[in-house]
Amino acid sequence: MDRSGKMRASYIPDRRLVLLGAAGVALVLAQLNFFEWFCGFSAHYEALQLDELLTTALVLTSAGAWLSYHDARQLRHAVAEVQSLKEQADAAARLDILTGLPNRRALEDFASKHDPRLNGSDLTVLISDLNHFKQVNDTHGHRAGDIVLREIGARFRAVQSDHDDLLIVRFGGDEFACVIRHQQGDDLAERVAQRLEAAARRPIHLGSDLDVELSVSIGVACVRQGASIDDALAEADAAMYAAKRDGGRGLLPVSEIAPFQGAAGSWRRRLLERHVERPLAGNGPNVFAAALRIDRYNAVRATIGHSHSNQLVRELTERLAGCADEIVIDRMSPDTIGIAFEARTEDEALEFLEQLRAGAEGSVAVGGHVVDVTITFGYAGPAALAELRAVAEQAQIALDQALASHRRSACFCEVEYGDPSDRLTMMSEMRAALANGEIMLAYQPKVRLQDNSIDAAEALIRWEHPVRGRIAPDDFVQIAEETGDIREMTEWVLQQAIKDQMLMARCGSDLPVYVNVSGRLIGDESFTKRLLEMIGGANGRIGIEITETAVIDNPEIAMSNLRLLADAGVRVSIDDYGAGMSSLNYLKQLPVQELKIDRQFITHLAESHRDPLIVRSTIDLAHGLGMEVTAEGVESESSRALLRVMGCDLIQGFLITPALPILSFLQFCRDHRKAEATAPQDRFERAADFWLLSSAMTS
Repeated sequence: MDRSGKMRASYIPDRRLVLLGAAGVALVLAQLNFFEWFCGFSAHYEALQLDELLTTALVLTSAGAWLSYHDARQLRHAVAEVQSLKEQADAAARLDILTGLPNRRALEDFASKHDPRLNGSDLTVLISDLNHFKQVNDTHGHRAGDIVLREIGARFRAVQSDHDDLLIVRFGGDEFACVIRHQQGDDLAERVAQRLEAAARRPIHLGSDLDVELSVSIGVACVRQGASIDDALAEADAAMYAAKRDGGRGLLPVSEIAPFQGAAGSWRRRLLERHVERPLAGNGPNVFAAALRIDRYNAVRATIGHSHSNQLVRELTERLAGCADEIVIDRMSPDTIGIAFEARTEDEALEFLEQLRAGAEGSVAVGGHVVDVTITFGYAGPAALAELRAVAEQAQIALDQALASHRRSACFCEVEYGDPSDRLTMMSEMRAALANGEIMLAYQPKVRLQDNSIDAAEALIRWEHPVRGRIAPDDFVQIAEETGDIREMTEWVLQQAIKDQMLMARCGSDLPVYVNVSGRLIGDESFTKRLLEMIGGANGRIGIEITETAVIDNPEIAMSNLRLLADAGVRVSIDDYGAGMSSLNYLKQLPVQELKIDRQFITHLAESHRDPLIVRSTIDLAHGLGMEVTAEGVESESSRALLRVMGCDLIQGFLITPALPILSFLQFCRDHRKAEATAPQDRFERAADFWLLSSAMTS
């Protein structure tokens, strides 16, 4: 059998091979004078009647050979029949019985074989949905619905047969998908969309002089360079949904359809269009907007599939629309729904949104799956109707604020968001601060648990503003990432860390220094080359720390850059492990030497009964992958004792010392060495350690 479990007929001996083998054996025996020797031997031992024995053996051998050939022939035919049946079964598994079109599995196979590096050709995807099909089912029964789908399938198959570079599949229900390969600049996608619309509009005979006329809503998206077909399907589905909400208007000319990007501008524009169709009263500044996001949408889509996840969003939209008549609603992005409504106060708006959420959340049955849906929302207002576009943008920002702070809802906070012009001013001030000394580096040591020695230091940026006071790194680093100033700031940190590390070495504390590098820079090849140039003379004493999600945006480029750093001897550490979306797949591929467990698992290590289990398993995992482990945020002796028993290599935190300016850090290192030289060796009783670990895990 091969790896797929199929028995190969080529393994069964062929008659020609048997004859050739026999002839070969005969030639070899003839060259060896075997038959003359055997005749002499037979004559010498005539009394043994070897001629009769030889005849019997030949007869039995011939009979066995014939039986083997007969069985082999039957087996070959049986295998061929099994393979034929399997091919038929595979073809049937990729075919929708009702419509005769390929099904979603066929599309998934096509997508898995899709090469994003197309030579001179484009891929365009269409999602179509029959308008009023549910009404046909409810009015005339499911048999009538089957007739409609069977006829639509026949018409779409006719369209598909006219084009070699066209795949039309039934997604499920009354939804169809179409993938078109065409030359760049060709209008084949638009012509196919027009034919699909025309095919759906022709009357369908249901019997007893009853005809129905349907229409189709179509969304179109192009498969962008390097993107997947699934991404384009999500964009096309959103465009189709927008077309359906526009009163069921079917075809939108492809030349006028911009690929759906999930951008706020498009759904804010559509909210304004919905207001024209279903106007708000606009009596005073009482208009609110909200953005409602389906939690865990990506995980749900991966489980139930693209088509069913889109049905889930439509079901939730219908639920929301059924909860209140006085709202304007539209799909904002694949996982988010935008609404506009009126309320007298902010409290009334929040109460109304909580009622909407209560009505929308719960179990939703989709395609044989039951999904438990929860929603996170952000909202903004009140504002005048003329400001709906602006307040809709603020609602999206409020949703981001809710997600960032792990809240289930949030109202737009202008103070938290800040003034965009002020953010730009801060970046201008930051560039000046790098030059005039307002920004400095502080160093926090990493202590090895085995012998309590200082093993390395992490460089942390600090900014003492003359007017604003101390600015938290999270505030200005995030703005620097958004404005593109993060590279200039990181290069300054590297230059200063190299100078400080040389000073450490001259003062007797030759420690490796680790610098935090933004995930946005890990995928930048020019920055990687610049980094290697800067630390080339540091003799491996400068390392970098990255977050576990740094490679998600551009995994191939980021992995390649990290390998360049590793090959050059630069030590790489994974920072804040466990704080983001941990991926074991990335973890096993990353060329890193150290894993740092996030402080959220360390702070309450001695009081929690779950954190010790997570930390211990993480330590074992990292050691199994050849990494050292550092625990961040260690603030108590009990946490240090537990970490030592668990096998953690290094600790870092306020228990040792906060981050210190370079001169204070050097003094700390000198004091620490003296204290370690005069203090008795710290020895742990294994029984006490075991009791401490056991009590923490069972408490």
